[in-house]
Amino acid sequence: MPHPLGGATGAELALVIVVGIVFAAATWVYTDARMHVRRGNPIVGSAGALHVRTPAGWFFACLLLAELFLPLYVDSRGMA
Repeated sequence: MPHPLGGATGAELALVIVVGIVFAAATWVYTDARMHVRRGNPIVGSAGALHVRTPAGWFFACLLLAELFLPLYVDSRGMA
């Protein structure tokens, strides 16, 4: 009998879910940062030598290192 999920293992499904959540969070960050820029109140943050100032920068930072930059964005957003 074929597997109901098309042969995907639990680990593969978990990976797809985590990647989807990270992409959704990065997309939200981009949209929110863009709205702040349009209002004239850009979100600026830094982690060590890394400085993030643009919505696209926030998107890629959150996409690549979500566990570091997503909390940094939320914290920087509170200060804006």
